[in-house]
Amino acid sequence: MLSITWTVSVTIPGMAGGPPTGTEAIRSGGGQIFAGGTQVQTLPQSFLDVVTAPTGTTVNRTFNETVTVSPSVAGAILGAGGLVRREFAGGTNSAIGIVNLRASQPSVGSGPVTGPSTGPVTGAGAGQTNQAVVQVAALEISFENGGRYATASEGDRLRARADLSMSGTGVLLGTWEIADLTTATDDLPPRFRPLERVQRVVTGSARQTFLSPPLPTRSAGTYAVRFVTTRPSGVAPVQIRYAVIASTVPETLRLLAPPPGSVVSAETVFTWAGTPGAAAYRVEFAEIPARGERVVQPVPVAAIDLGADATSASALPFTLEALSEVPDLQWRVIAINADGATIAVSPFQRLGSL
Repeated sequence: MLSITWTVSVTIPGMAGGPPTGTEAIRSGGGQIFAGGTQVQTLPQSFLDVVTAPTGTTVNRTFNETVTVSPSVAGAILGAGGLVRREFAGGTNSAIGIVNLRASQPSVGSGPVTGPSTGPVTGAGAGQTNQAVVQVAALEISFENGGRYATASEGDRLRARADLSMSGTGVLLGTWEIADLTTATDDLPPRFRPLERVQRVVTGSARQTFLSPPLPTRSAGTYAVRFVTTRPSGVAPVQIRYAVIASTVPETLRLLAPPPGSVVSAETVFTWAGTPGAAAYRVEFAEIPARGERVVQPVPVAAIDLGADATSASALPFTLEALSEVPDLQWRVIAINADGATIAVSPFQRLGSL
């Protein structure tokens, strides 16, 4: 048996010249118990309290909850650690309260679980979160197939994944964001917009994967996608790029150098014949499929995006580092017009091993 007292602080909203008192409702529709990041029990009890007080004042309300924990749930908490999570809402704001749990060795027919007697939730309209802390040690992002670059046709299904190494106890909040790079310039940087907001309960140390929603592929162009953590803050976001090509048959672009089989180095210059109407070029590097392996579209392992006047490119150190991990390489060039459509593409050409 576990007794919890949730303490909620709510600020009564008001306007200048408005009524001297206001009303705010605090509500919670239920909660959950997690063990090792996995939900193991639901808390069906709901709470509702309508608070009337002078506008601008902050009022505390408490909600008492008694939770019966089964032996199996106690055993899961004993092995992986656990927490109780409950979300409260007030007006247009919401907050998540966390109570950390610890379990003693369960005996037959019982499940002793103990934890702090209170779960504080504070802030305006039920406010911000409590003091539970999640730390992110590493953030890696790629496409669902593992590549960091992708080229898709209009209407293709494409998703990204973020792999986070985390520790601590609490709730991680993050947002998948997308930016259209087709119109971005040096003076007009790309503007990211949210695709999907996610939250994940964390207990202990773990590496967890977050999958993005389907990425936009309706319109031809070049896009950047990233995963941003809003709680905890301060984690530098990492972005990856993909190109969407129009569903038309592009012309064949001619590669000029280096010759097939050349070994790539910092001195290697990749050149090609320019394409009329091109607004941008993309140089793609991909692994050569193994003999007998059927691959419809090779997965790029690196790419170089260039402007309309470019007909040559060299690999920077971080690109060379990515290429050094692939034993059998090939490259090609894609020409893209101002509308984001692919108007020319070269065949893949083999390169020598680094």
